[in-house]
Amino acid sequence: MFEQMLKLRLGVLEEIPGFRNDASMTKILGDYFAAIYKYRQGEIAFLEKEGEWLAYVMASRFYHRFYGSVLTQFVLDFKPEFSDEAVPMIRNFIESYAKSEQFSLVELYAPCFALVEGLASNWRIAATSYGGDPALSLKEAKTLAKKDAFKDNDIELVTADDPEQVDRIMALKIEAFKENPELCWYWNCDQYQTQEFMRLMNSLDRQETFLLKKKSRIVGYGGINFDAHNAYWGPTSGVDLVLSPKLRGKGLSYPLYAHLFEAMIARGAKFYKGATHNPAVIKVASYFNRWPLYYQLLPKDLKI
Repeated sequence: MFEQMLKLRLGVLEEIPGFRNDASMTKILGDYFAAIYKYRQGEIAFLEKEGEWLAYVMASRFYHRFYGSVLTQFVLDFKPEFSDEAVPMIRNFIESYAKSEQFSLVELYAPCFALVEGLASNWRIAATSYGGDPALSLKEAKTLAKKDAFKDNDIELVTADDPEQVDRIMALKIEAFKENPELCWYWNCDQYQTQEFMRLMNSLDRQETFLLKKKSRIVGYGGINFDAHNAYWGPTSGVDLVLSPKLRGKGLSYPLYAHLFEAMIARGAKFYKGATHNPAVIKVASYFNRWPLYYQLLPKDLKI
């Protein structure tokens, strides 16, 4: 069973630009499926042809450490060429389990996008993870950045080096996301803010972190999260950028992104990724020639 799930997942991942099937991938995915299966609800539904799986879906309810919440996660894959058969089966399975009073999440990789359309009546995209090439994106960022964008707005770019600045970064993030959960839904999940605070504290002296300051106030933040041995994508960086709502639309993100891309490249990153549902960030992603990696879907009637 795990072998069929593993084979399908690898087939889906191999259709995504940048995927690198590291030698350790089989073990990583095997451990992942074993952990998810441990907390399954009911059985795995699947389609097969001549003994080969074309699609599968499984419900697993557990405490998700990243989001700091108990949720039902639907794990699935299907061969895109069989989407006409797979989507109705998976939709029926999900709708039979998902209840509005439960926190339910669907995650699927970009080649399975047909399911997003198949679930559109009751589910919405809550976040899209995008991948990109930092060297190509740096070129675009420098083209788009205004020469004196920071100076013209009385902004100073500094490197974060004081743990006390983490509280101010968190305040900026809360200002940006807490009142707008549609932009980053998991900011309203229990414990997530605590986990984010600890992540920032731990990365301050290990990863490049930039701040935009206007006088003594922090009005922008950008950071990377470099992983030299990512089994999925090779040398990879995460990207995190937030601006004060009052400073959006002034072209400040482009020079800040340029600094982040330069930091990634200096570290040796060949790939970077980040998730968002902010329309402005999605627009910028298109300028940087980024491409979808996976989608997160939430029930439309779920109150976060």
